[in-house]
Amino acid sequence: MEVKGLGVIRSEKACWFTSNKGVAEAEAWIEANKNDPEIDKPLRLPKEAEGGAGGGGSSSSSAAAGGKDADGDAVMADGSGGDSKGAAEGGDVPMEDVNATENGQFLKEKINQTMLKEIMDMGFAQVRAEKSLFLTDSVGVEHAINWLTEHLEDADIDKPITVDPSIAAKPKMSKEEAEAAALELQAKIKREREAREKLEAKDREKARIESEKMMRETAAQLAEEQKKRDIQERDRLKREHEAHAAQLKEQLRLDYIERFGKEPPAEEEKAAESIYEKPAKQQVTYWVNQLKKNYATSKPGELKVCLTTIKAYANNAKSNPTESKYHRIKRDNKAFKERVAPLAPESEELLRAMGFKDVEAEPEVFAIQSSTADGWLLGEGIKFMDLVVNKL
Repeated sequence: MEVKGLGVIRSEKACWFTSNKGVAEAEAWIEANKNDPEIDKPLRLPKEAEGGAGGGGSSSSSAAAGGKDADGDAVMADGSGGDSKGAAEGGDVPMEDVNATENGQFLKEKINQTMLKEIMDMGFAQVRAEKSLFLTDSVGVEHAINWLTEHLEDADIDKPITVDPSIAAKPKMSKEEAEAAALELQAKIKREREAREKLEAKDREKARIESEKMMRETAAQLAEEQKKRDIQERDRLKREHEAHAAQLKEQLRLDYIERFGKEPPAEEEKAAESIYEKPAKQQVTYWVNQLKKNYATSKPGELKVCLTTIKAYANNAKSNPTESKYHRIKRDNKAFKERVAPLAPESEELLRAMGFKDVEAEPEVFAIQSSTADGWLLGEGIKFMDLVVNKL
């Protein structure tokens, strides 16, 4: 089996040299031999494993014999130093005989034959099935299948094992030493995991703080942009109001000239300029007086009809403060065109003072644009208009 992603060759060698005692022992072996330059080279046994066959070669390192001793020197299968040759005075030979077509008899005797038949019935070749059971100690069919799945692409998957591994070197560490090494490795892994988790927690907290900072900055930016839009809208409305006041002022001046053949007095002009800065009630009074002043003598009948009609509009809105249909007046309505429009602009300014404002999206409509009509202001306007009408 491959020990936690540490590589197939070193994992197999670790399992080999620890007699498949377990993952902890295998990890301990790898930790002890991780600096061996030949740890990732394929396992090769002394020539005596095959009765002395094979040619000469260099002496094997820990990868051939099971690692290094406490002093860091390579140890061979027979326990001799790394500079000694195999028992048959030759080099190393591989575990597999390249010319063999079957696994060795020693292997066949150590595997569970019932499991072998079950795996072969699944369609696996005999060599592969036997190797999978041998290398997993016949623990179970599932473990063998897992081994086959993990090593399906290995170049030597179909090469039989012909050398009895029991002659291979055993780890020089005692059982107690192996257990101690395993515990130390586990403690090291735990320390590394805790350090990693602490660092990850720190990174998460840093990311959270950064995210909150970005959110605050974004909110502040949005608020600043909204503030700018509000200022722009206020300035736009102010400009529109000033333009409308100037237009009205000019219209009043022209009307005065038409009626009296001369420019209006300075005080009237000043009053016309400042009226829009007064409270709504004063504006209502002003425009009722303007209607009376300008039309009571020249057009008393039309003035009475105009004020009576505006009173009707005001009464409807006052009596139905939340009914929107009573809050709208259309300029193109016949009654409006015949009764109110002839005395504009004063009549329209009176409507605006009582809350019937121009609708930007509907130029032909006056409307109370709040959800509830101002009954008190409408009532005051009705009183002023009654006083004038009763004297006509």
